[in-house]
Amino acid sequence: MTMEPAPENIAGEVVHRHSFEHRIEWGHVALAAAAIVIVVTVFGSDAVSAGESDTESDTARIGG
Repeated sequence: MTMEPAPENIAGEVVHRHSFEHRIEWGHVALAAAAIVIVVTVFGSDAVSAGESDTESDTARIGG
């Protein structure tokens, strides 16, 4: 059962308030950046080397 206020208790003003807070967790940003650098350092050079050696071996097979 809904109880409605008495008309004499209503001021006649409706106020809507919305708030939004945004924070950047710089520790998380630094951790993600470090992880990206590590992955690129460890896997990036291996992937490039493997790709080049595959290309060279394919070329050698075709030409030779």
